Amino acid sequence: AQRRANAVCILGCWAVLFQNMSAEKAFEPFQRMRFPPFHDATPSVCTFNLTILDCLKGLERAIQSGYISTKTFDLHEFQHFERVENGDLTWVSPKFIAFAGPHNVYQRTPQGHVMLTPEHYIPYFKKRNVTLVVRLNEKQYDEKKFLSAGIDHLDLIYPDGTNAPMPILLKFIEACEKTPGAVAVHCKAGLGRTGTCIGAYMMKYHQFTAHELIGWLRLCRPGSVIGPQQQFMEAIEGRMHQLTPMKKSNSKGELLPAAASSSSASNGSYGAAQDAKRGGNIRTVLPSRNTAAGGIVTTGKMVSSAAIGLDITQGDKLNDQKYMRYRNNKSGLPSGGNMFW
Repeated sequence: AQRRANAVCILGCWAVLFQNMSAEKAFEPFQRMRFPPFHDATPSVCTFNLTILDCLKGLERAIQSGYISTKTFDLHEFQHFERVENGDLTWVSPKFIAFAGPHNVYQRTPQGHVMLTPEHYIPYFKKRNVTLVVRLNEKQYDEKKFLSAGIDHLDLIYPDGTNAPMPILLKFIEACEKTPGAVAVHCKAGLGRTGTCIGAYMMKYHQFTAHELIGWLRLCRPGSVIGPQQQFMEAIEGRMHQLTPMKKSNSKGELLPAAASSSSASNGSYGAAQDAKRGGNIRTVLPSRNTAAGGIVTTGKMVSSAAIGLDITQGDKLNDQKYMRYRNNKSGLPSGGNMFW
């Protein structure tokens, strides 16, 4: 049943993307069939039913909002960077990258999951005009590594697996509105807290419903929005829709992920206001690194997480599951089971 649901979802996405069908029209031939709902990335019973139609409507909304175009979408880049060892990062809109949290030391868990450092991400972020990094999880790297490269940094930390307090959510939206370039957001795994905060912004600016939003995020980044965060997105939907977008906000940008273009670092209008809280905004640009096509280089000494003594969190478990998912499926394509996790 899950394989059938995956197949119908893929067919529907093709119809929406390449035949210019509406989500409703694409799903019409299958509406009398029964499909299991898609499950979130937890082993517990899921009380939030995400349907195939939700995913198709999310894709339709994304196309209408200018998030994706079949003429500019770079499949090679998308598939390369979504892999854990290549950065575990995903463009979910022209404004946002969701990625797994970096660490001070390049390391590998006993399960084989690779954890990268800020230095691995900086060349790609600079190339793609990422001007702000937002950290939602406990500190595991020195933010000055991003700051010294001319990339602003903001901490909005709250507990793993929980819902964002409204002051943090509104501060996140405000920071992104004031950021001229793209924003890279991470928690531990770049799924739950990351998807929730980015999703609130997308609700405000492009009127996604909670179901459309989660469907779209999981098409882009399987596993996004976890457990009670699903109901939380439903709860804040009305409020986000009522908020008035800033007229001068840079809510649009490159279609994701299109051919990369070089751009200079921003002055960081939001980051400058945060200097006192984060210990200064150092503007010395790091020397450039020779990387293939501006990609992420993962060479260097590795140490195990056990040697460093890191506590295992929900985010760690999700990271390890992602690694196993890709390791067991060399093609990078869904291999049955739940396509959206």
